[in-house]
Amino acid sequence: MERATAYTGKNVYTKASIVSGTLAQKFMVLISFFWFGFFSAISFMEAPVKFQAPHLSLSVGVEIGRIVFHVSQEIQWVMLILLTLVTWLWISQFKHIRIWVIGLWLIMLIESFLLLPALDKQAQQVIAGHILPMTAIHWVFVLTELLKIPVLLVIGWTTMKKIFFPIS
Repeated sequence: MERATAYTGKNVYTKASIVSGTLAQKFMVLISFFWFGFFSAISFMEAPVKFQAPHLSLSVGVEIGRIVFHVSQEIQWVMLILLTLVTWLWISQFKHIRIWVIGLWLIMLIESFLLLPALDKQAQQVIAGHILPMTAIHWVFVLTELLKIPVLLVIGWTTMKKIFFPIS
């Protein structure tokens, strides 16, 4: 239980202090670090490693990657919505990270509605047997994935600091 101390020095327990502060902050840390680990493992480990399998054809690897990235994107949207809900429901606890959550929205919107549809078209061509060079769209997608790393780490780290060092 979180204990709220009034200026009078008396210990005051309130339902809001028990739920909104520590629990909301811990949830924010959990979601941001879980999201960071989840998407990093897929984007920066699974995606390149699967193409090192000697018996996996390019078209099958791209088809698997296409499915994995679509499911990953759906799960990331759930995590973004959870972060957003916590941020706005307990706004006084999370004023320090609103801009970072907005940044995540921009990244996710760009990925989901601009980059992934274009990459999907290219993937369909590769699955059909065409050989395509890597395009700028692919590298922009990699860049947006890389941008999520500091954003999620800032959200998790600054919120975690508020749990352990609430005065600063």
